[in-house]
Amino acid sequence: MGIGLILPAFGLYSAGYILPGLVLALLTPLSLYTVKRNWAWPPAAALALITISSAFLIIKGTSPLLALAAILGSLAAWDLSDFQTRLNLAHRDDDPVSLERTHLLRLLPTLLAGFLLSWAALTFHFTLNFDRLILLIILGIAGLGLLISFLRQVD
Repeated sequence: MGIGLILPAFGLYSAGYILPGLVLALLTPLSLYTVKRNWAWPPAAALALITISSAFLIIKGTSPLLALAAILGSLAAWDLSDFQTRLNLAHRDDDPVSLERTHLLRLLPTLLAGFLLSWAALTFHFTLNFDRLILLIILGIAGLGLLISFLRQVD
């Protein structure tokens, strides 16, 4: 969560929003402390705060890639902290190393796809008429269905 808070803090500070940037920077050690203590709610609150501040950066037009990196980093940190909490509850016979490896192998392509799609949305601007939009939605749903069926076959 620390990197996820530092990136929008830097973006806000460099865009001239000094006080919100300093507040986010000061919340970074607190978020790291709460993750170390295995508290359940602070990562979700930090994720919400990072998302709001990153959206503000994108709306103001300052460093969208910095905001994108903050959101993806905080999503990964939130997912991994939740996974670590669940992994601590697992039995030793469940092979935690294998569970961790499997989780990371699923998380990395998801983050990469999220980054590429977000980067493409920030970079390429085009307009769609209604039929092309419907076709895009159908293709997205079909792709998501194929991804889900592939992940079910892997298990």
